[in-house]
Parts: sequence; structure tokens; C-alpha cells
Amino acid sequence: MRQQALVEVPVARGAFVSVLSGFIPPQLHVLSVIQGDATGRLYVDVPEAPQAACLVAGEAFYLAGRASDGRFYDAVSKMLPRDRYTAVFVGRDVAAPDVARAVDGLYMMPARRRVAFLSRRPRDAFPVPAGIAVQPIDRALLAADLPGADDVREAVTDEWQTVDRFLERGFGTVARSGRDVVAHSVADYVVGDCCEIGVHVAAGYRRQGLGTAVAAATAREAFDRGLASIAWHSWANNVGSIAISRRLGFADEVSYDILFNHWAAENATDLSPDGYRAFGEAYERLFAAKPPTESGYPCIVAAMAFASARDRAGCLRNLQCAVDMGWLTTRDQLRTLWPELFRDPTLPERVPEWGALFARLAA
Repeated sequence: MRQQALVEVPVARGAFVSVLSGFIPPQLHVLSVIQGDATGRLYVDVPEAPQAACLVAGEAFYLAGRASDGRFYDAVSKMLPRDRYTAVFVGRDVAAPDVARAVDGLYMMPARRRVAFLSRRPRDAFPVPAGIAVQPIDRALLAADLPGADDVREAVTDEWQTVDRFLERGFGTVARSGRDVVAHSVADYVVGDCCEIGVHVAAGYRRQGLGTAVAAATAREAFDRGLASIAWHSWANNVGSIAISRRLGFADEVSYDILFNHWAAENATDLSPDGYRAFGEAYERLFAAKPPTESGYPCIVAAMAFASARDRAGCLRNLQCAVDMGWLTTRDQLRTLWPELFRDPTLPERVPEWGALFARLAA
């Protein structure tokens, strides 16, 4: 009997580390899943002696190796989601034809990311405005009913599975304004003597040094725990994130591409209107070459890009496409995909084109 092209295997098996180590730059997320801190599912071509692997971790898909059977990457393509935000990281040993097979029909585009490294302890003090308190993330804070604490809990459990696992192996810092948690920096992954950290600052509290202060405190904690290196990943156009990392002394920057079914911007202002329009037009060229048939989600992404470019016609054109193909059928579905559209309930009445679109969707 012919063996399956793609087989799910237990993640926490050291035999797969060598297959999944071919990422440049290294991806600690992958190793964190293998050591059991982060969640994920692992698929390989041959369980006994794997030559290729696909690690699924949240919205990230990590592809590595040269499959013993060409059907492996065909099977990966069938597994990749068509209806949600998806990023594909490609190892250096994956052949270009196999990459094309894996993302066939998924409307993936290259998106540039950047990583920098820190190998020395940041200076102790970065000033924060009066009334702001910087403190470590502890069990009491994670259990507290405070504005903004949900964001911290989500950041912790998304990568560490449980609060207990985070408190045992992870660490992080928050900034508070009164009861409000307004910024946080968390060690996402700790593998060997390395870790990755990130930062988030609530809208309305940016450009006040809070991101630098909490990230510096988290980095100092890493070195105090005996770690030797910290990595900082971001989109290459995230000017604010890159500025914080440089302020802390992160260096040896490396840029790399992933494949992404969305525009690459963490903040709305990271792309210009022309950048959003260029993305929407690129997607429409892909649609012209190969019209969407399995999902209207790519049309929604293109519509949102045109909206961000302030191009109403392009936005509506792509929404109508999702309706025409029978994929977008109800207002609730559209509300789930794009809740901002419903902030102004008078929009369908004020703008005839929007009214015509809403009339085609079941209430």
C-alpha cells in the first residue's frame, strides 16, 4: 500500500530538529514548539526518516526540507487555509518548485521582515512620563481585572499556552498609568541561552518612551537570567518597532522574505496610501491570471487595501467580487471580517454604492 504524502507526528521529538533547523535567520518559534512551550502541529513526509516537514503554529506555517515524494508539498497546499490571515516561512533547503506547489492558488506575496540581535545588557534607566509605573509581569497582574490586562494575558497564553508555564520559564514587563496597563514587552520564546522579545504600546500612549522602557526592562531581565542573546523580529516597515530596538542597542540586522496572504503592516500608518493601492492592484493582477474559486477571502483583503488607499471604487469592486462568487453572503459574515465597516450605521443610506452592496447581503 502506498504511504501517505503527509503524516502528522508528535511534535516533541528531537529527530525533527535537524529537519526544521534550516531557517535563515533562525526561528525560535519553531524550536519553542518542539520543546513544548508553544503549541503546534508537525507534518512530515516519512516519519521514520523525515526529509521534509511542515510545522503549523497559529497563523504561521514553517516549510523545511526536500520531500522524498513530490506529493508532500501538494498535500501542504491542500492543508493551508484559504479563509484567514496566513504566513508561510520557507527554509533555505526548500526548492523553488516545491514552494510554488505549496502555495498554489493561495494568492501569497513576498513580504519583508527584519530581525536584529542584542548581546549586551541595556543601560538601566530609560525615562517615562510622570505617573507611569514600570513593573514585571507576575501572577497577580495576570489575574487582575485591569484595563489592558487582557492584552497581556493574550500575549502570554498565545505563545506559552498557560500562565503557569510562562511564570516558570518566561518573563516580561508592563507600564501602567493608574489602573490601566498601557504597554507591555514579553519574552515570546526562550530556547537555550536565547530568547525573542516584542513590544506593544496602547494607542494614545505612543511616542512617550514607554515601549523603550518596558522592552529595556525585559531585556535586562533576560541577561540577568543568564541568557546570551535576544532577537527582535518585526515587519521591515515598522519604523516605531525598529527605532525602539536600535535605541536598546540591537544590531546585526538581517532582512528576509516570507510569503503572506495580506499586506505587510503592523500599524495602519506603516504603509502609505500608494503602498496600499499597489498591494490591491497586485492582488487584482493575480485574480486576472487565476480567478478565486475556493474562497472570497482574497477579495476581502484586496478590498481592505483599496479602502486604506481611499479608493472607494476599488474597494467596492472587490467586495462585489466576493458576493458574485457566492462566498460573501451575509452582513454578519462581512462584520466578522471587517468590523470597522459597521462603525457608521448610516453608511448604506449615505452612499448609494454601499447601500447597493448591503442590499445583496442577507441581514
